[in-house]
Amino acid sequence: MPDVSESTRPILPSRSLRPVPPRPSPLRWDHDAEIRTLRALWERQKREDTVTGVVGADLAYTAAHLERDIPLRRRLRVLDQITEHLPRAGRVFEWGCQHAIDSCVYRLRLGDAVELHGADLYPPGAFHVFHEFSRLRYAQLHHPVATPFPDGFFDVITSNGVLEHVPDDATSLLELARILRPGGTLIITCLP
Repeated sequence: MPDVSESTRPILPSRSLRPVPPRPSPLRWDHDAEIRTLRALWERQKREDTVTGVVGADLAYTAAHLERDIPLRRRLRVLDQITEHLPRAGRVFEWGCQHAIDSCVYRLRLGDAVELHGADLYPPGAFHVFHEFSRLRYAQLHHPVATPFPDGFFDVITSNGVLEHVPDDATSLLELARILRPGGTLIITCLP
């Protein structure tokens, strides 16, 4: 991994910096309704016993994030901030989507104008209830870095709590840059 320190970054003259416009006030979402929806999807997923490809710590992780209020409300507050930067139409990629909770929330909030894609290491169908609800176009990853998408395919890529789990973060970021359209937005959140 290349050494990127503060001293090697170019310093831009202050006159080239543009003022940042003030952010609009955050949109308000009905977290209680979103939680009811996500928990109903989780109950259906468990009833159908389709989490057979998800075992051990991964299953416990998913249950903890859906059955406990604190992590779920925290996640929704993070998604409040992410949603402000999502397009109202276009392609959004949830990198490392796992169960695709984020995509379910994006679908609830943005409707059908956004085309949602997701990828993870799980086989298709492991979290099919969530993927079907969000109408996620899911791709199973077969390589630790490479994705099956063409150059510049996505308008926005979101990564919520994923980057710290990949074996090669620098190469993974290069891959994300490859599949992001020029001028697109990469949102990385929840690093430890």
